[in-house]
Amino acid sequence: MATLSLDASPRTVLGKQVKRLRRSGLVPAIWYGHGLTSQPLQITAKELQRVARQAGSSAVVELRVAGEPRSRNVFLRQLSYDPITREPLHVDLYQVRMDELMTADIPIHITGEAPAVKDEAGIILPLITHLRVRALPGNIPAAITVDISSLVHTDDAIYVRDLRPGADVEVLAEPDEIVTKVNPSKIAAEAVEAPEQPEAAATPESGEGAASS
Repeated sequence: MATLSLDASPRTVLGKQVKRLRRSGLVPAIWYGHGLTSQPLQITAKELQRVARQAGSSAVVELRVAGEPRSRNVFLRQLSYDPITREPLHVDLYQVRMDELMTADIPIHITGEAPAVKDEAGIILPLITHLRVRALPGNIPAAITVDISSLVHTDDAIYVRDLRPGADVEVLAEPDEIVTKVNPSKIAAEAVEAPEQPEAAATPESGEGAASS
C-alpha cells in the first residue's frame, strides 16, 4: 500500500476551547514520540477520516505539519469519535523511527464464505480480533485478511500458525491459538444430543389381546 499522507497545522486553541475547533470542522491532535516534545496540532475532520479509514492504527502515515521543514512518520493512536454523530473528536499522532522494531496489534478481517455454514448449518465463531506482531514500522500491515473458504466441516478452525502477515513480521501469539472456527448451530447440536425416544407400543384395536369393554 502506498504511503498515506496527513496534513496538519500547529494548534493554539487548548482546553475546553477545542469545542470551537470541532464546530469549524477541525480535530484537535497531539503529536509526540521519539525525540519530540508533545505538540498540539489541528487537522481537518475530512482529512483525518480519509486517512483513518485506510491506515487504522498500524499503518505508517506521513505527517506534514505546516511550518516544519520535513515530514515525519507517525501512527494514528487513540482516535476517538462522538458516540452519536461518529465525528472524530481527538487523535494522537505517535512519531516512530523507521529503523526501530516495534510491537503492534493488527486487526484481523475475515473474508470469504465457509462451506460448513451452507452445507452443515455451522456458525462462524471469531475468537481473536487482533494479532500481536513485532516488525519495523514500514513492514507492519494495516490488517490481516483471513479467508474462511477452507472451513468445510463443523469444528474446522484456522489457527495463528495459518496466518501470513509477511516475511519480515514476527508473530507474538501462540501458534496453536484459534483465530476462528465453525461451531455447530444450536438446532444441529440439539439434534445430535437429543436422546432417542422409545417407539410407542402398538395397541391392538380388536381381536386377540384387545381390552374387554
